[in-house]
Amino acid sequence: MERQLARVSFKKGDVLLNENEVGDFAYLIKKGTVQIRKGARSGSPRPLATVGPGEVIGEFALFDGMPHCAEAVALEAVEAIAISRDEFKTRVSIMDPVVRSMVLHMVTCARRLADMAVPEERAVEWYRWKKEK
Repeated sequence: MERQLARVSFKKGDVLLNENEVGDFAYLIKKGTVQIRKGARSGSPRPLATVGPGEVIGEFALFDGMPHCAEAVALEAVEAIAISRDEFKTRVSIMDPVVRSMVLHMVTCARRLADMAVPEERAVEWYRWKKEK
């Protein structure tokens, strides 16, 4: 199991997650801060949050299989633990099915809230997006 978790480092300004791209990792931040923002490619990104040690980013994309709904940029040097998609799926598969459904519903709701942070003409309604088979 340990091989599925890796320590990673990012420099100030590095992009940890790209908005609208499928993610292969979630990150548990151990040191440093990361800004989460929407509309990064629009030229006028909107900050949604700043996260730091003990917080996880990128889990939505691993949980529901959709692209990242926001970009994550290191505001300073960041140390993190990367969790692979396979490891994440293994851990989610052992969750109680009712709890798993509730968490998926919460992820959907959080994506809707994130979509509200950008003007309608630029918003991507990820909760309506269907994964290609």
